[in-house]
Amino acid sequence: MTHTPGPWHSSKDGDTVYGPSHRHAQSAELGVEMQFEPVICFVRGYHGSEEAEANARLIAAAPELLNALKLLYAEIEDEHMDCMRQAKAAIGKAEGL
Repeated sequence: MTHTPGPWHSSKDGDTVYGPSHRHAQSAELGVEMQFEPVICFVRGYHGSEEAEANARLIAAAPELLNALKLLYAEIEDEHMDCMRQAKAAIGKAEGL
């Protein structure tokens, strides 16, 4: 199984992280255009706090961070460097390997 594709974004108050907007499947049947954003997660903590907002931004950046890390790893791929071992481990953790 793979994760919900990006881009993800956080709500203004940092409570919720949403996936990309999609056209609702039944909207054509109803004759209206309806969009929805799937909820990736709710961020717990103090509502609207700077820490909750920072956590939500970090979670929302996860798909782009994973993609960037995979691109860097593919370019360098030197398993003798500690940073590359950490990168490989992080990619594996994110992909459930």
